[in-house]
Amino acid sequence: MSWIFLSLLAYFCWSLSNLGDKILVANKFKHPFSYLFLSFLLSGAMLFSGFVVDLGQPSLQLLCFTFLAAAAYVLTSVFYIKAVSIEEISRINMLWNITPIFSLSLAWILLGEKLSYVELLAMVILLMGAFLASAHFQNRKTTLSYGLVYMVLASIFYASYAVVVRHITAGTTFFTFYFYFTIWLMPMSLTLLLSKSFRTTFVIEKKSWDYQLLGLVLLVAIIARVGVLFNQWALSQGPVALVNATEGFQTIFVFVVALLFTHFRPDILREEVDRRNILFKILGGLFLVAGIVVLALK
Repeated sequence: MSWIFLSLLAYFCWSLSNLGDKILVANKFKHPFSYLFLSFLLSGAMLFSGFVVDLGQPSLQLLCFTFLAAAAYVLTSVFYIKAVSIEEISRINMLWNITPIFSLSLAWILLGEKLSYVELLAMVILLMGAFLASAHFQNRKTTLSYGLVYMVLASIFYASYAVVVRHITAGTTFFTFYFYFTIWLMPMSLTLLLSKSFRTTFVIEKKSWDYQLLGLVLLVAIIARVGVLFNQWALSQGPVALVNATEGFQTIFVFVVALLFTHFRPDILREEVDRRNILFKILGGLFLVAGIVVLALK
């Protein structure tokens, strides 16, 4: 299966899960980490795939690298869900496009790779897009969202995760990697319980949950994990930069759907739709997608 098709499927699944994340965090959960914790636990349903795939005997190297990939993914999710709780989902999706900045930086710092002038230009374009996408115009003042800080941290760990995935899937079957990656996610999510404040909030909040809410969280979690599956599959077959370049599809899809919700169902999802904020979003999105395209075509 073509890595382009796999990548588009991944970003489509993530578009749906991102919208689900925002709707559930904004309307059903008081603490975003309660939602994240529940989502990781319920995503264990994906482990049933291990019963229909020949996994073979895992090596110590595989277990170590799947651990590192899962750790980076959990940290990515922690900063992402915090950003989701304070920022519009259309802006959050645009800010995912700054990930190549950190992918290139990691290659420069850890692998000694030199950055070309084209890559430096793309990084500048991406930074401009990030500032525009996170800019809010309110009361005749323009301010930057704190969501940018959390998305920078999320992007750093996601870049690390992508590098690990690309490395380990070069020497093992994709489904074997994915199975053990998913196994690590569940115990890692339990680290949230080390926080006393989280435990207190979680105990109080879970009293209001019902089977319908658990079903919705499970659905969003499975869609997100399916997106991870397609993304890792695409990374195992195609260049990391080109796989990331297709993220513009996710940015456009979420932006359009968020506007439709704001117009028809603002009680579920509302975004800033005044002229200046829409202009910031459009310009930011264009700069971010342009930066990704420059990297993909260099």
